[in-house]
Amino acid sequence: MTSVIILNSPGLGMHQRLLGLFRTIMIKRKKKICRGRGKYSELGCGQERFIFSHGLCQQCIPKVPLKRTPLKKTAIKQSYKPTVQDGAILSQKKAFEKAYEHYKGRCYINDVPIQKFDLRHWNCMHVLPKKNYQFFKYYWRNIVIGLKVHHDLYDQGTWDRVMKERILTKLDPLSGWQMLYKLRLELIEEYMEWVKNNPGRYRV
Repeated sequence: MTSVIILNSPGLGMHQRLLGLFRTIMIKRKKKICRGRGKYSELGCGQERFIFSHGLCQQCIPKVPLKRTPLKKTAIKQSYKPTVQDGAILSQKKAFEKAYEHYKGRCYINDVPIQKFDLRHWNCMHVLPKKNYQFFKYYWRNIVIGLKVHHDLYDQGTWDRVMKERILTKLDPLSGWQMLYKLRLELIEEYMEWVKNNPGRYRV
C-alpha cells in the first residue's frame, strides 16, 4: 500500500518516486542468519545480517573463492612457413639476406645501391615465381635485389611490356633485363634437375 501511495503522490518526479519506493523496500528487508548455502555453508559468520549472495552477508562474500578460467592458448600465425631440411630452419627472410650479401646491396638491373635497413620484400624479386617453382622459394640464387618498380614490372609484365616501359621511362640499361631473363632460363633448367634428383626437398 505504501508503494502505491509513493508512486501516485502528486508533485513528485518519477525519479523521486522510484527512489522513495526503493527506500521503502529496503526498510522492509529482513535480516537473516548468515550461514551460507551448499558448498559455501562453512563460510558464514552465523550472525544476523542482510543476506546478499550464496546465503552470505556482505562481510562474508569476499571469502568466496574466485573462479579462475584458464587462458586459451592460440597458435601464433607466422608470416612465412619455416621448413626443416638437413637440420636447418629455412625462411624467406634468410634467403633475402643471403641474396643481399651476394649482390653487395646493389640493384641487379641498374646497379643502384639499396641500404640494408631499407630492405623490404618488394626489393627482393623471385626470378622463378614461388607458386610454380615452390622448391626454389628459399633458394638465394632465385632471388635478385631490385627497386620496387622493377619488381612490379617483372611480376606483372611480359618481355614486350618490360621493353616498352623501359624505353618510355628510361629507367635502366637493356643489359640488366637481359641478364635477368638469362638467369631465369638457367634457373628453370636447374630446377628441373633439382626436382628430379631431390623430390620434395627445398633448395637453399
